[in-house]
Amino acid sequence: MRNSYLTSRIGLAGARRRRKVLCHLKKLSTGTECNVSHHPSTRALRGPFCVCISAILKGRSTVLESCLKPWLILLLSLLGAGCGGGDWRYLPGSPAQERTLYLVNHGWHTGVVLPAAALEARLAEIGRDFAGARFYEVGWGDQAFYQAEEIGAGLVLRALLWPSASVIHLVALPVPPQHYFWHSEVLAIPVSEYGLAQLMDQVSASFRRSGGGPVYAGRGLYGNSAFYRAEGRYHLFNTCNTWVARVLAGAGVPVRPALALTAGGLMRQARAAAADYRCCAAPAIMPPPR
Repeated sequence: MRNSYLTSRIGLAGARRRRKVLCHLKKLSTGTECNVSHHPSTRALRGPFCVCISAILKGRSTVLESCLKPWLILLLSLLGAGCGGGDWRYLPGSPAQERTLYLVNHGWHTGVVLPAAALEARLAEIGRDFAGARFYEVGWGDQAFYQAEEIGAGLVLRALLWPSASVIHLVALPVPPQHYFWHSEVLAIPVSEYGLAQLMDQVSASFRRSGGGPVYAGRGLYGNSAFYRAEGRYHLFNTCNTWVARVLAGAGVPVRPALALTAGGLMRQARAAAADYRCCAAPAIMPPPR
């Protein structure tokens, strides 16, 4: 009951903050003055730079979308024009071999939700830390930015421009992700048993080990969660969303990490992939024998 209450409060607070940031950015997009003088490192600013700094100071939700330069977004769009993530790989041979992953869109960040048993089979220590979990949400990101209580311009720019240490954020879910993350977009993504095994190998390899087990790095952000030290360096072209895209691609999902620098870029690809699966790639359900 307490976890349900906390989740509800977190959902409402996150929604309010997103609405506040989006409202603020809408005003700024017209070029009107943006006063952020309450922050000691800034003054009243105008134009796109104001949008970027204001997003940084107001919250994480639109930092990448606001701060990536238009030429970079255009270049990535041109590179990906006319070509999606390719074809599905490792398709299940029958409906009985189909497994489901979930992609959670938090606005600025995405996480992938996995069956608890699949992760605990590779990391037994996780099962001891989170008894009774049915699913785990896994996210990857910059250590300093992900764990910071206060987000400032310097912290964001350092995370984007300077390769830095990373952590994994692990959340134990006692209920299906659609119920736990009722305030966020949750997309179901079908994969085969083999595809799930490939993804689990990648996720397991992303945990930094010490003495054979994952290295604890602190309490998590919400619910029953924790941070663990991770492999890989975070930077502008290796973000939380490109990490999720890589593990999904490893499972056979047709997404391109190069076009997944932001949550929006990844979600667009994942929605298209899920629609393509339902249309053309799902295994046929054979009629029962007479």
